[in-house]
Amino acid sequence: MYNLDIIKVVTTSLIHYGITLIYAILIFLIGLFLAKFFRRVCAKVFNVRKVDPTITLFISQLLYYVILSFSIIAALSKMGIPTASLIAVLGAAGLAIAFSLRSSLSNLASGILLIVFRPFKVGDSILVASENGTVKEISILYTKLVTGQNLEVIIPNTKFMGSIVTNYSTNSLRRAEITVGIGYDDSIKDAKKLLEKLMDKDKRIVEKPTPYIGVNALADSSVNLFIRAKVKREDYWQFIFDMNEAIKNSFDKAGISIPYPQQDIHLIKSATDVSKQTG
Repeated sequence: MYNLDIIKVVTTSLIHYGITLIYAILIFLIGLFLAKFFRRVCAKVFNVRKVDPTITLFISQLLYYVILSFSIIAALSKMGIPTASLIAVLGAAGLAIAFSLRSSLSNLASGILLIVFRPFKVGDSILVASENGTVKEISILYTKLVTGQNLEVIIPNTKFMGSIVTNYSTNSLRRAEITVGIGYDDSIKDAKKLLEKLMDKDKRIVEKPTPYIGVNALADSSVNLFIRAKVKREDYWQFIFDMNEAIKNSFDKAGISIPYPQQDIHLIKSATDVSKQTG
């Protein structure tokens, strides 16, 4: 009789815990299915919106592990295992990790914003934090630039959030500005005519808005003429180089001087010096 009672209790316990275990396994499997399902949905939505693959992978994986973690906690709770302390430990561990990696997490958040809002893209020429170069790579934590000297510069993504970013590649046209000085004895009218001829010959200049030539300043050693014209982005630097060379050659042929900084020293003789010379 005693043995029958023990068998009955054991059988009842096994049935109870067996059903509980089955429920826990079902909760875990459903959670696993939902985690995989939402990961696929997230990836598809981001791909349709043409979000960067790096950010797509990161967010979809993050969503997967978050749902899976909740599923595991729910399954353990169903089995009667206290999860409050486990959640507290995980929360404390997460807080400690977040505190120790706060700079990396800041770069991570900045990288997500850069990839989502796209203030620039790979191949753009930008200026940020006094660094000027072409964007080679945009990752979650940092961005790589290649400078004009063919140097690779790695910039933390937080720099882009706290600095002014100049994107030279956004617009198809750029305004080129050149300042050239002539001597005070030279004709401003003749110099402007030469500059107008040079600009009329250059087919890289866009007609609208009309190129502009004017007197920029009356400097200490020169009269500064200012040239302003719009060209295609890819022609910008070569246009400036060619125009500077053409201006120098044209001014030399026309006898128009391009003065360098100089000072005139005037000697004033005193009355004592004059009396000595006449005495």
